[in-house]
Amino acid sequence: MPQSEFIRRIANHRPPSRQRHLPHLEELLRRDGVVDPRVLDVGSGGRTISPRTVRLDVARQPNVDVQGDAVRLPVRDASVDAVVATDVLMYVSDPVGAVREIARVLKPGGWVYASEPFLYPDMGRGTFRFTQRGLEGLFAGFEIAEARAHRGPGSVALPIFDHYVATLLSFGWYPLYRLLLYGMLVLTYPLSFLDDVLLRHRAIPARVYTECVVFARKPRVTTSGGGAAASGAVHASRPGATPRADVAPDLRTLGEPAGV
Repeated sequence: MPQSEFIRRIANHRPPSRQRHLPHLEELLRRDGVVDPRVLDVGSGGRTISPRTVRLDVARQPNVDVQGDAVRLPVRDASVDAVVATDVLMYVSDPVGAVREIARVLKPGGWVYASEPFLYPDMGRGTFRFTQRGLEGLFAGFEIAEARAHRGPGSVALPIFDHYVATLLSFGWYPLYRLLLYGMLVLTYPLSFLDDVLLRHRAIPARVYTECVVFARKPRVTTSGGGAAASGAVHASRPGATPRADVAPDLRTLGEPAGV
C-alpha cells in the first residue's frame, strides 16, 4: 500500500471497505448468472477491483481508464453489469443526477454498490453527507436488496477525541497540533476495528455510524413513478451522457461486443 494511502486511511479513521463489500456484490452477480461481469468503478482513484473493471475518475492519474464526471458519465447506455460508487456522491455537484447516470449505464437487472459517509470529520473535501435513509432515498428507483450502517460509534468518537486532545495540548501552535493529531490517530486507529463487533449486536439500532452502504438493482422492467432514479431517468439518453471523443477508442465502444 502506498504510504500516502496509508496515512489518508489512518487520518480518516476508516479501515478499507471497498474490498470488504465486493464479495457480496460478486455473489449477487453470480446469483443472476452473470459470468465475467463488466464493472464500472466511479471515482476509482486508479484502484483495480477486477480484471474487467473500467476505472473512471474526474482527475487524470495513473491507472485511470476514463476521465469523466459522475454527473455526465462518458459511457454508453445499458453497457455495464455493475457499478461501484464508494465515497463519490459526497463530492459531486448533483447527487441525484449522478444516480440517474448510474441507472442509465447499467444494464437492466444490473447492480450498484454505493457507500457514503454520514458522521465524518470535515477534511476540507466533499459537500454532502448521507444518513442510511437518505442514501436509500437516492436509489428509490432501484430494487434495494440491502441497506445498512457501517462503522459504528468507535469510528465516530475516536477522530473527535483525537482532534480534541491535539487542540487542547497544542496551545494554538499548528505544527504541534499536527504532530499530536497524527500521533493520536496512529495510537487510536486499531480501536476503530472494534466497530465490527459492536455492529453485530442487531438488537441495538445503528444510530451512530460513519458510513452507510446500499446494494441495489436496476429494475428489469421499467415502471412509472419511483424516486431520484425513477424510470424516466433509467432509460434517459441525452447527448451529454454519451462517450466523449477524448475517451480511448476501445472504451468508446463500451457495451458493444467488439473491442470490449
